[in-house]
Formats: sequence, C-alpha cells, structure tokens
Amino acid sequence: MKRFVTFIVLLSLIALATPVWSLADGDVDEAEAEVEVVADAEAEEEVEQEIALEVEPEEETGAAYAVKAAWGLRLREEAGLGGDTLMVLRCGEQVSVIGDLEETITKNGYRWVEVSVSRDEVTTTGFVAFKYLTTDLTPNCYLVSWVTEDGPSNDASAD
Repeated sequence: MKRFVTFIVLLSLIALATPVWSLADGDVDEAEAEVEVVADAEAEEEVEQEIALEVEPEEETGAAYAVKAAWGLRLREEAGLGGDTLMVLRCGEQVSVIGDLEETITKNGYRWVEVSVSRDEVTTTGFVAFKYLTTDLTPNCYLVSWVTEDGPSNDASAD
C-alpha cells in the first residue's frame, strides 16, 4: 500500500512539473521556456532522490540482517582478516548489529561491524564484513561456480 501511495504521489509531481504550453497565438519567450525546463529538471531530481531514499536499505543498529554469502561468512573475534574465526555463519542465518553503524571499522578493504548471533541457544558476538549482510531475511543462497583457463573456480567462504 505504501508503494502505491508513493507511486500516486510521484505521478502527481510529474504531472505538476510538466509544462503547459500556451495555446494562444503568441510565441513563448525563450527565457520562460528555459525557466520551465530548469524547474522540470529540479522536480525530476527531487523525485529521483525520493525514489533513491526508498530503495536504499536502512542501516539500523540492532536490526536483523541475514548473511548473503552462499559459502558462509566468517564471524571473527576482531575486525579484519587477521581476527580468529569464531564460527562460519550459514547463508540466510540472521544476525543483529551491535553498536553504531556510523562508527564501523574499515580494515583490509572491508567495512566491519560487530554482530551477535544465536545458535543452539548460545549467543556469540564477533565481527563480520558488512557487505555480506542484507536486510532481505531470505537471501538467494545458490552457489555459483565457473570455469576459467586455470580450471574450475569457486568463491571460498566470505571474509
């Protein structure tokens, strides 16, 4: 329902931003036409920004995320590839982010976040690479392999 209302609002904005050319016999002043084009561009940019805001997933502390790495995701004791592996999280397994997402650690080319995961009634906390998490709690967990000149290749478990 929210998307339908948003769609109607966007259509209304587009309709309002569309220039209505005068049907009178007089010519339209070029300056007026340029002003209308600029206004149209600004309205279109606002609509694109609204759409982008709706599409981007919100990063919330304590929110549920799911692992989207098909081969699994290493839960590490410390942020970074050098941290000891506490366990390998399964694709689709849910975790909760701990702390502020604005203050994540960037190390080894990854943005690391502290998470907690409950498995077999035991809660474990550690760090994971944020790029392998998703707000979609039912991610696509199909394994993909391919063949190169060097032979078959697979992506090992994510960092």
